[in-house]
Amino acid sequence: METRRLEYFLTLAKERSFRRAARSLFISQPALSQQIQRLEQEIGAILIDRSVTPFELTEAGRALLDNSNRILEELRQIEGVASRAREGLVGKLRVGIAPSLMYSGLPDLIRKFRASHPDVHFTLLREETSTILELVHQQRMDVGLLFSQRTSVPLEWQKLYDDSFVVVLPEGHALTGRPAVGIADLASETFMLLQRRGVPDLHDAIISACANAGFSPRSKDVEFQAEGAGFVDQIGLVAAGFGIALIPAAVATLTIRGVVYRPLVKPSIMLPTSACWSVENKNPSISRFIEFCSSRETA
Repeated sequence: METRRLEYFLTLAKERSFRRAARSLFISQPALSQQIQRLEQEIGAILIDRSVTPFELTEAGRALLDNSNRILEELRQIEGVASRAREGLVGKLRVGIAPSLMYSGLPDLIRKFRASHPDVHFTLLREETSTILELVHQQRMDVGLLFSQRTSVPLEWQKLYDDSFVVVLPEGHALTGRPAVGIADLASETFMLLQRRGVPDLHDAIISACANAGFSPRSKDVEFQAEGAGFVDQIGLVAAGFGIALIPAAVATLTIRGVVYRPLVKPSIMLPTSACWSVENKNPSISRFIEFCSSRETA
């Protein structure tokens, strides 16, 4: 039932005249009569007894009039919920986040989004990059928050911010006495790298930076192969004396005994933290979340 037709009926019942009601509503009398007939069809009952002049309300018409305010309010609430759902203000949103981004500014951003969108049921899933990409592509997850923007499946991407990378050195290392460390300074070090399939952009950026500095990372133990390993695991390995690592500056806020963080320079490595989603996913809360994240400082 359209609220407009019910409002026409209320005006007609008040004016007790099609002519006066039509004039009050700024429509023609035939148009008003047509709208009342359609309302009667929707309800399935005659509301106006047109056999007498002036007309009379039928029993159904009087019942509708008695309950009109409640019905109008309920219809407005229903239409309001539907409108908010179309705008992404009501619904469900499933977001996957790469493990290391749990230490970035994104969790606080998600908290703010949830506070400002209380009617969006928010589910946050901590998953590996490859899993997030697969679930987003299958629309079993609405949005992915990742470091990498490379995938073999077609997805939409929105960069949220750039993050710089720092060097993780074991405590007592000769390079800890410097305010910053260049890639060339690491030529003799053993690099602890995550598996390329997890963060291909970072992996390739490190290999390329080393090549431009005239060396390749040591092949022995160059890959930390533990399934599901992340940047935090790399810090632990550095603390255990296995080598050095390059991690996002956001993760370098963690205080772990036995390691020292230094800015990486010559060249610095910057990678975007991005959101991805499937173009086939019509969940309106996706665009609401992407717009919210893009308009705020998260680094």
